[in-house]
Amino acid sequence: MTINNTGETYLKARVTNCAELALSTQECTKMMNVMPGRQLTIDLPDNMRSKPFVDVYLDTYRDKYSESVRLLK
Repeated sequence: MTINNTGETYLKARVTNCAELALSTQECTKMMNVMPGRQLTIDLPDNMRSKPFVDVYLDTYRDKYSESVRLLK
């Protein structure tokens, strides 16, 4: 999975495919920062790749921009 940040501030990215009632999200969530003007390739663990979707949440540094999307296999 690749995130391309064409903005002027860094993005906080959260990738998850946890069940709605998951007690622990460590195994099904990955968080990272994407610096401005950079492209970041994220290698998802096997347990996240085996599910049919991932949800991606993006926010800017001061939360002026926020977007979420569900990516299907």
